[in-house]
Amino acid sequence: MKNIFFYYVKLLICTMPGNHIDLNAGWIHRTVGGYPGKGHRMPVCCDVMYDLMSGNDMVLKAPKKGKGASLTIRYFRQNHSCCGSSKCIGKILNDLQNAIKAAGGI
Repeated sequence: MKNIFFYYVKLLICTMPGNHIDLNAGWIHRTVGGYPGKGHRMPVCCDVMYDLMSGNDMVLKAPKKGKGASLTIRYFRQNHSCCGSSKCIGKILNDLQNAIKAAGGI
């Protein structure tokens, strides 16, 4: 599941329409699937979001323990080198598809 979150968030960052994008962990996990639910992977989703931060990307909102559905991070285009490159986006899409297959689907 970690790879699915990783490539999905990376895809969102690299296809952002403007200079920045605000991503929320609850929305990401609901979109990928499995949240809310008993076997949710919210801590993994949040770890991926934190790991993808670079430069002056910033946490806009975080729960007291740091990991939860309210975590919202602003990612800036200039901090992510692949943004807008069709070759890079194609690779991320391929990697995301492979991660989904390896996990047996979402």
